[in-house]
Amino acid sequence: MSRGVDSDRTLYCREEQRVDGCPDPFGWRTNFSSVPLKMKKRVAIALLLSMFSLLISWTGLFNYYANTRSKVPDPVSGRVYLINSHGAIAYLTRDENLLLNSLSVPKSVTYVLGSE
Repeated sequence: MSRGVDSDRTLYCREEQRVDGCPDPFGWRTNFSSVPLKMKKRVAIALLLSMFSLLISWTGLFNYYANTRSKVPDPVSGRVYLINSHGAIAYLTRDENLLLNSLSVPKSVTYVLGSE
């Protein structure tokens, strides 16, 4: 196994030798060659479908809130969370903002998982 030292004095393995025994300090790299191709395709399709469904849900909810919510802040009713849809300003309540953000995180996670 050949190893090298980069400019930061950290060890690295050559690309062609990563699976063959290079140290994996974080436990992130896994040898997926033993996983059947059919299973890989199923996982990829499931990730794609979940990513697109979350994207469509988030986009629909964002546009719904941008078009139907108050255009001026109203601290009495709690509409103080600003969203901006191409210059159209709307103010959301805390619960509406949490719902919108809670759809945003899994959408990003499935995108990252699906792209690797």
